[in-house]
Amino acid sequence: MKILVMIKQVPDTATQVKVSSDPKAIDTAGITWIVSPYDEFAVEEALRIKEKRGQGEVVAVTLGPERAKEALRSCLAMGVDRAVHLNDPTWEQADTLLTARALAAVIKQEQAALALFGRQAIDDDMGAVGAAVAELLGWPCASWIMEESVDEAGKTIRVGRQVEGGLEIFDLPLPAAVSAQKGLNEPRYPTLKGIMGAKKKEIKDVKAADLGLPGFRGARPVRGQARSAPAAAAGTHHSRRPRGGGQGPREGPSRRRQSNLTLLGDDNDMAGAIWCVVEDDRQGNPKKVMAEVLGEASRLASPLTGQAEAVWLTDKATEAGIKQLGEWGAKRVLLVENAGLAPYRGEVWAPVLAELVQKESPQAVFGAVTTRQREVMARLAARLGAGLAADVVALAVEDGKLVATRPVYAGKLLSKMTWAKTPWLATLRPNVFKPAEAQSGAAAAVDKPAATVPAPAMSLVERREESSTGLPELAEAEIVVSGGRGLKGPENFVILESLAKVLGAAVGASRAAVDAGWRPHRFQIGQTGRTISPKLYLGFGISGAIQHLAGMRTSKVICAINKDPEAPIFKIADFGIVGDLFEVAPALEQEFKKLLEK
Repeated sequence: MKILVMIKQVPDTATQVKVSSDPKAIDTAGITWIVSPYDEFAVEEALRIKEKRGQGEVVAVTLGPERAKEALRSCLAMGVDRAVHLNDPTWEQADTLLTARALAAVIKQEQAALALFGRQAIDDDMGAVGAAVAELLGWPCASWIMEESVDEAGKTIRVGRQVEGGLEIFDLPLPAAVSAQKGLNEPRYPTLKGIMGAKKKEIKDVKAADLGLPGFRGARPVRGQARSAPAAAAGTHHSRRPRGGGQGPREGPSRRRQSNLTLLGDDNDMAGAIWCVVEDDRQGNPKKVMAEVLGEASRLASPLTGQAEAVWLTDKATEAGIKQLGEWGAKRVLLVENAGLAPYRGEVWAPVLAELVQKESPQAVFGAVTTRQREVMARLAARLGAGLAADVVALAVEDGKLVATRPVYAGKLLSKMTWAKTPWLATLRPNVFKPAEAQSGAAAAVDKPAATVPAPAMSLVERREESSTGLPELAEAEIVVSGGRGLKGPENFVILESLAKVLGAAVGASRAAVDAGWRPHRFQIGQTGRTISPKLYLGFGISGAIQHLAGMRTSKVICAINKDPEAPIFKIADFGIVGDLFEVAPALEQEFKKLLEK
């Protein structure tokens, strides 16, 4: 079995990112480069599959400049057999789509049985390449996997896919693509023997022509820049984060390496509908995040001379759910109801959405940042040859065009970008955009367009539900109470759970707490965990490592509680309490009870 692992060289999380003279580029001088952490999980899993089977070949692939060979050497030192370096001036400004096309071509040329990706690269945080490659190859894809096993014959891979509320176990026929999530394994360290042996292993340079790909003709980087805002001292209020309503950040210098929305084709800013792909609870009801997505679509509809519409792919819709979408601002609901649409499978959903887009020509297609919508929007973008902005925290209309703002480089920078042509595809981060106020009596017109629902390649084995905590889901919670190493042990999380019940909050954890085994991985907030944007974030005993800040710095209000007055988290906190969390948490709980009773 030949396994290809796609990796990316990225700046180390702790590296300071500086602006270059070009507002669309970063200054690479002095940067420490590493293999993106999620990609290391993919490499490790590929090696384990080979070792378990006792045969096969693992090939690492990257697209990047000459220095990217250092990342490939790191993979070779871990035990990878050989490496392929896609290194051509034509790819210097490659966006997600162009990168996916190049990777798909090399996978096809290598005749791989399995393609492994990291969940997302930690520089642009798009998390779209794996699904896009799968779409271009016509392969099934499972994102965010937490477990896997290849059958003895090498014909099928069984994976556990992380979704909101649990794990979905699927069988995928090979060839297939999967993306690795933290918790899948623990990556090995290279041995001295491995490091020395890596120097002798092959790294093959591949050009666009070698893959039969055309040059980057007719393409151009669309406008893309970023800004970062200075951190303020604890207890002060500052505008370093978007604070709802899609207004986005307002301060800081422009910094950005390149746009991820470079497309082939001409500008296209004609009017049309703004579609919102419905995220539901699998019981026929739209989730509350749809109030935010529809609210933002409705806000943008007027300057774009369009209207907000909902597109609902489901096996069962309810009248109450359709009514709710209308009250949240959808002027029309395009309902495709078919048993084949559940459970979600990207190879089924993407063709259906693409068929509707091609028939109706919407101006934009929005989704929420959820596990399934991040994947299907990436597949849709690849199928349409369209641009995708993932994890957007602000949207605005400038000169008749949509402009998106999204975090990059572990949330240290905010990238501003636009599209070269319609449809504009974007996923919106929950709890960032102002939700629509339900308009009682408002009703949406309901259309049931004909659409071909293809047969699925993936088959569901089982769904493992997470044990309920009785608290809100972490990504959608308006208040989050989070604990770190300062809690001293798993038994002390009951202190935070008690406070959370009073506030109606979700409970999260730092990487240190999760790595210590105090909380399951699904509760981890940070670069290798969940990204959240609650109205209020309360951090207890969390130092504020950069990777944790990447997951919560867009919270509207941050309150940090730590005994150490020099803890880094105070630098981005709106309010800080220097004190013993074991005294502060119960005191806050009592005060909140008094306030809420009033």
